[in-house]
Amino acid sequence: MNGKTKTAKKDQLRLWQRLAVASYVFLILDILVWETWGAPPKQVSVYFGLTMKLLPLLVPLLPVWRGNAGVYMWVSILMLFYITEGLVLSYSEYGHGWGLHNELVYAVVEMGLSIAFVFCAGTYIRLKNPRIKKS
Repeated sequence: MNGKTKTAKKDQLRLWQRLAVASYVFLILDILVWETWGAPPKQVSVYFGLTMKLLPLLVPLLPVWRGNAGVYMWVSILMLFYITEGLVLSYSEYGHGWGLHNELVYAVVEMGLSIAFVFCAGTYIRLKNPRIKKS
């Protein structure tokens, strides 16, 4: 590998890491706004909702920020819960409209950011570990 190829690979790797971190941080912000101001839960405490949704995302925040590929794999599995929640809520809240204080908007954004993280993290892991065989 020559110098230009290594630099291009590092730039590409840095791009996918930044995209993954951005989607991760925006997901945290989406949930924070959703649970406190946008459409707070009616049946349970706001703090319970924040604890259940944000704590699993805040625990691996620093390793995700640093670009730990192993943590990216585990967080991608964790994102399946957020994708599922967004899908279920978007289906169940579809009839209530797209208002700002409706769960539908936040659920669709949560689902999109979770899918974006899984895609960006998968690409980052593939580029960082070239030993992974492409099938």
